[in-house]
Amino acid sequence: MPVGADPDLPIRLITGRNTTALDAVYCQTNFTTHSLGADHFRKLDVFFLGMRTLYLMTVLLSVATFLPREAARSQDQHRQEPEDPLEVNDLTDEPNGHLGQVQLSGVVAAVSPGQGFILVDKREYASCGLTCLTEVGTKKIPIHWGGNTPKLEQTVRVVGILSRSRQGLSFVAQSIGVQ
Repeated sequence: MPVGADPDLPIRLITGRNTTALDAVYCQTNFTTHSLGADHFRKLDVFFLGMRTLYLMTVLLSVATFLPREAARSQDQHRQEPEDPLEVNDLTDEPNGHLGQVQLSGVVAAVSPGQGFILVDKREYASCGLTCLTEVGTKKIPIHWGGNTPKLEQTVRVVGILSRSRQGLSFVAQSIGVQ
């Protein structure tokens, strides 16, 4: 029987320690593969399958712990700083990217006491005043606010919550400051 045919037959490698023929295959000794039986290859397949499974589990665990941190970091980068409010046109261009608490800056174009007011972009207001409000392309945001309403043509900073409802998007103001 050739050396290495019996996996329990102890052999001595260059390292000087007792080992089995299966270990010798891993250490790339001079054994020929045809001297090992089919049982050895099944054991190798099981061993490598276990190693691949362990590797995949390690990778998946690493990804599972890394992604939530990256998602939170990405959301933190999209959050606004208190001194950097969005303009009306910026919010209307990408409203779904700003759901949640938002700071918004704009010019009061219409007022409904006890219900709220409508904001237009400061840049648009500077170019055409309140006449832009009736134009089809003018982007405007209705603000729900039950407190004292600001005056027409006043530039304000609004902090509020932008949310999606059955009727569409809704902006409910929490505080208003005149700029």
